[in-house]
Amino acid sequence: MKTMRQLSILTILSFSLTMFSNVLGAEENNQTNEFNKFSFGFHGGVLTGFTDIKENNFFPDSDEITYGGGMFFNYHWSPVLTLQTNFLYGELKGIDTNQNWEFETEMLEATLMARLSLNTLLRPHATANQKVNFYATLGAGAVAYRSQWFEDGNLENFYGYEDDGFTSDDPEIELSIPVGLGVNFRIAERFDLGIESGFRFTSSNRLDGRPIVGSERDLYNYTRVGITFRLGPNTNSMDWAPPSQVMYPGDVTRMDEMDRRLDTVTEDVDDLREAHELREEAIQEIEEDIQQIIVRLDGMSEETAEVTQRTVQLFGAIEDVSQEFYRLQEEVEKLQEEPDHFYAVQVMALKEEMPVEEARKHLGITQDVRVYHINGWYKYVSGQYKNLEDAILHMQRVWGQGVRDAFVVEYRDGVLSPR
Repeated sequence: MKTMRQLSILTILSFSLTMFSNVLGAEENNQTNEFNKFSFGFHGGVLTGFTDIKENNFFPDSDEITYGGGMFFNYHWSPVLTLQTNFLYGELKGIDTNQNWEFETEMLEATLMARLSLNTLLRPHATANQKVNFYATLGAGAVAYRSQWFEDGNLENFYGYEDDGFTSDDPEIELSIPVGLGVNFRIAERFDLGIESGFRFTSSNRLDGRPIVGSERDLYNYTRVGITFRLGPNTNSMDWAPPSQVMYPGDVTRMDEMDRRLDTVTEDVDDLREAHELREEAIQEIEEDIQQIIVRLDGMSEETAEVTQRTVQLFGAIEDVSQEFYRLQEEVEKLQEEPDHFYAVQVMALKEEMPVEEARKHLGITQDVRVYHINGWYKYVSGQYKNLEDAILHMQRVWGQGVRDAFVVEYRDGVLSPR
């Protein structure tokens, strides 16, 4: 009973560690764009033993196929690393018809594993795949088991049973090292479906109930299907987060406010252009009226003075409208004129000029790009800010799209200087 209590304590400690990690993760969520870092799930699959008693070298016989299942708890530390506490209960069987041997083993496994996302590990600057995630696992834990070895149908040896070989006693406990590969499919906001296969290397060769001096240590394979559930109000899981968004989050609220301000300025410019078009139409209508008046004047004599007076008034109105038009035109030109001093982000410099659209495709960024020919170099920059702080935030966004050598420059009197 002592060893069973030890395994129970191990299980409780593993579960408590996962729950404590979830509490820490919940606090970090408020600082990392509100990513959900905790999930749990259930799994079930096929167990295959690789011991001294086995019909074939690799593929199991139909009588050797057994099943197991359990549950797991995940703490998604980052888009690359997930810590998982895993529990598995099942049975192992093996036969050797040449020797008339067979064994049966009841087992309970508890492990703490690290799961590495191959998607984000191999391509950290790429946009995260929001549907499929390949991963590898490595961990450590313990397996508690009771095994029986039979020869010609007679019980020859056992572990974890009392002297009669059939009454359960304290199980044997051995170290377990799980290694595996798997793939997760995101089927809904809160649910993932996963397939995983891995080997468990143990510190003993007694899983089959028949220890042999000099024999390799026993191991077993577990191939499973599992379903993962995400809890909490936030369904934006760290497990599926784009690495660039986690590594360079920036001041999201401030960037949103800047976007809103930019939209407002754009709307004001559009309104000004629309007013300019309306004034041009008004001037054209007035000119047409003047032409009609001139035609009428040719056939009129008695009302010449009155018409002349009206013509003078119309020309005066035209002059007023023209002055207003040129004033508005100057305002538009001032809005479009580039300032003498600003901050921007230099993304590339070339000796030979490359079209701007081709440069954007070459860099793989979505931000605006302009080119300046200074001192024999074609310098490509993105953004235009009065404040250095805003330019640094823009540089972080460019970094997040893969241009890691981008840097802030200061434009003053036709010269670009690094900051």
